[in-house]
Amino acid sequence: MRKLGYILLIIGFLAVMHLASSRISHALWVAREQREALPQQDAFTRKEVEDAIAKATLASRQSGAAAVLPGFLMVCGAILLDRAKAHRKANENTA
Repeated sequence: MRKLGYILLIIGFLAVMHLASSRISHALWVAREQREALPQQDAFTRKEVEDAIAKATLASRQSGAAAVLPGFLMVCGAILLDRAKAHRKANENTA
C-alpha cells in the first residue's frame, strides 16, 4: 500500500510539472512567432507591439481542468500513505 501511495504521488507530481512546463514553453513559442511576424510600420513601435503580444499570450491561459486528474492521484497517494502509517502504528501498539 505504501508503494502504491508513493507511485501515485510521484506520477501525479510529474504530470503536473509536465503540464506546467508545456504551457510555459507554448506561451513563449507563440510570443516568439508573433514577434518575428510583426510588420515594421511607422504608426507604432516594435516594442509596443511586443509588449502587447506578450501580455496577450500570457493572459490567454489554458483551462486548468487537465490538472484535476494528477491532483486526484496525488491526493489518493497521500491518503494511502497516511492509512499505511496509521496501520503500522496500530500494529506497533498492539504488539
